[in-house]
Amino acid sequence: MYRFYLRRAFAGRPPDLLVMREGGRIVSGVGVNYRSVRLAGGGTVAAAILTAGWTAPKARGRGLFSRLIESAIGVVARRGRALALAFVREDNSSGRVLRRLGAHMLPTSYISFEPASSRLPAIGKTPRVRSVPPATIQSAAAREPVENAACFDYPGRLDWRGQFIERPDPVETLAIGDCAAIVERTGDTDRLQLLIGPPAERRAALEALVLRARRADRGFLAFALEETAPERTGPPGMTSKPGHFALLVTGRAKPAAASPGSPWRGVEWRIQPGDRM
Repeated sequence: MYRFYLRRAFAGRPPDLLVMREGGRIVSGVGVNYRSVRLAGGGTVAAAILTAGWTAPKARGRGLFSRLIESAIGVVARRGRALALAFVREDNSSGRVLRRLGAHMLPTSYISFEPASSRLPAIGKTPRVRSVPPATIQSAAAREPVENAACFDYPGRLDWRGQFIERPDPVETLAIGDCAAIVERTGDTDRLQLLIGPPAERRAALEALVLRARRADRGFLAFALEETAPERTGPPGMTSKPGHFALLVTGRAKPAAASPGSPWRGVEWRIQPGDRM
């Protein structure tokens, strides 16, 4: 897991790992993963995702983490990356620091279904779930339309496989009706990493995956960008916790659409759960 999130190269660029020390001991750290963002107009922007930020309990409350994040953003800019990005939960200290630094915050949801729930959700008829080869999902993902939206870009086939298939835990590549999905089996939980297909059918596909996990007495976890995902509320019986997708411009990033204030305000995004770090 450490190698996947904090040491794995993307398009030939290995991550940076920043730490803060006091008296020779590491008290805070954050990873910087280098990525590419494709704009609605077809161009790309170099970006970085701030990953796994933390501070030791005894070192909290003294502004150390804020200094570390500011240093990380400086590193992102020096590496020639136009955007610093982060996926944070509502109560995450990284999100509060990024907001103070002027990041544009898009609302997200973390939806889950616990394996210990007492009964199955009241879901109607769902499409059949069947296994398909990983190459089938990869080809379908390459054809998935993003319309007038920004999304994460995978310049090579190995980059996409390294992000979605070669994950720390075993993955399943699945077809659900006209939709396709990738599920990572982590402990007693199925973690949705990708769901593509006609928007009108994705909710039913999600319900089929939840029901499949529940029948196996497994939990289910998914991520959704609030503004665009039709499955963002999840099926009955699921709980939702709020979060944010933070965007901070560190260089010359020119989105295809913009409005006054933040240069990324008003830009639509298409994000898969497995795009995150």
